[in-house]
Amino acid sequence: MASADILRAARARIEDPKNWTTHTTARNDLGEPCNAMADEAVCWCGYGALVAESRCFNCDQLLRKAASDLFNGASIGSVNDKRGHEAMLAVFDAAIAAAEAEAGR
Repeated sequence: MASADILRAARARIEDPKNWTTHTTARNDLGEPCNAMADEAVCWCGYGALVAESRCFNCDQLLRKAASDLFNGASIGSVNDKRGHEAMLAVFDAAIAAAEAEAGR
């Protein structure tokens, strides 16, 4: 799967705020932290959504760069936890655009 496709799928996973979380990569239906790749996960942070979609902890370079570029050097976690849901979606949008540009789309 292409990077843009993985990023799009991860963004879709958290597009609805009820499926998004802060301060942990994922939560189960009881609101307890869990592994982002666990079957019990029902909501994810931005990074956790990417991990859940890609099954890879190293597929985040575009997302990291987008967070840093958009928010003055901020990390993915900082944007997710301190700037909020809309900011995290903006990071995904920028990362998707960068991935599409890299792929020549």
